[in-house]
Amino acid sequence: MPYTAVLGRTGETHAYRDIAHYRDAETLPGLVVYRFDAPLFFANADVLRTELRRLMTGADPPVRQIVLDTEAIYDMDTTGAEVLHRVADDCDQAGVRLSLARTRTPVRTLMRDTGLDERIRFFHHVADAVAAYRAEHPGLEPGQRPTHPHRRSLLDRLRALLNRPPSGAS
Repeated sequence: MPYTAVLGRTGETHAYRDIAHYRDAETLPGLVVYRFDAPLFFANADVLRTELRRLMTGADPPVRQIVLDTEAIYDMDTTGAEVLHRVADDCDQAGVRLSLARTRTPVRTLMRDTGLDERIRFFHHVADAVAAYRAEHPGLEPGQRPTHPHRRSLLDRLRALLNRPPSGAS
């Protein structure tokens, strides 16, 4: 069960921190900055898809863009790449743009080899992705912080994994 976090900008810096632990972390309406702190492989890839789908479902205001901070994804297998394709499909169906920031070269190479780099917008830094979002949606002010952060208990996350459809199902 990898550590995951919805991130917000803290202070006047370009630092993005877990909103569950930093009360001053600001988020923007319609933008989810999400960090997955583990290699993306067969044993945990569905966690990424499940959590991103949950974050998109019923969000108010609706999610327009997801920025995935991939710095901690230092390795990825073919199942991880397949799940990222499915995440891109989910985003396409929901009208949500998917962007990745801080992607390591070996992972980016695998993404290129599997065609993911044609479906996803890449940024060097999370702040660059957020700046691009702000430029596309001028006048945005930081939104209200969720009253309950995205995090679920370990038991709830295990239940969700046990109740998910098999990896080959959509």
